[in-house]
Amino acid sequence: MKKYEDLIDKINNYSHAYIINTNNLEEVISDAKYLAKSIINENNDGKVYSNNEINELIDNETFDDFYILKNDNLIIKVDEINNLMNYFNTKSLRSNGRRVYIIVGVEKIINDNINKLLKFIEEPYDDLYCILLTKEIDKILPTILSRCQRLNFIYDNSIDDYELSIKFFEYFNKYHLDTLAYVKEIFDEDFNKESFYKFLNNNEVILNNIVHKKESIAFDKNLVMDNFDYDIDYLINMLEVTIKIKALVKYNLNLNLLIDRYIIELNGGYNE
Repeated sequence: MKKYEDLIDKINNYSHAYIINTNNLEEVISDAKYLAKSIINENNDGKVYSNNEINELIDNETFDDFYILKNDNLIIKVDEINNLMNYFNTKSLRSNGRRVYIIVGVEKIINDNINKLLKFIEEPYDDLYCILLTKEIDKILPTILSRCQRLNFIYDNSIDDYELSIKFFEYFNKYHLDTLAYVKEIFDEDFNKESFYKFLNNNEVILNNIVHKKESIAFDKNLVMDNFDYDIDYLINMLEVTIKIKALVKYNLNLNLLIDRYIIELNGGYNE
């Protein structure tokens, strides 16, 4: 059992709203799902679903009383919030069913959308629980924070085997306009989708650290921020492209086409 599962198991009275501050949104989702399972299963009479069935459905994100809002964009749009709210307009399919929704990256909700969410939290339906996930707790409105029980889940966020990412960015920095021709030299014959996903994940960490001007293991000897000379808007675009392509890796797409698309989009030349 993971240490955060141990923590969740010690919760006696569940709050109707949680906010989890983390340094790794992808990893925290499994722990947030575990919290959702704990909330739902505590009140489950087993007449419709067993606890094991509920757990499997939540893992697959197909349980009727569970909703997860996540995207790879920089903002969460109003229609996404509306879809979440509309999803819970009807009662649970189970007479005593608790329902849970998770919002991944709640700091991406902007403007009036956050007020809509706030009202939804303040006036919850019976047996409706929310779990908000964020990497940027300082961007969350105090009115949201005051209505949620806060948990801090911090994971080991080091970069493993980042040499390939460093080499890639060195090539990109040097041969920016002709990257597609040069970059294939850095991938060996054993490079596969798992390797590409790990490579993109490391790129995301590096770019995120550059954007936020934070120190990274990648900068100590191998990559100097001053040599990576792009304006902030372009860096944000690179980060967004990296996140988008990483999300596509799980689909049955040709690896070479994914690599080509990544390079082309980084150069701003890709058209849908």
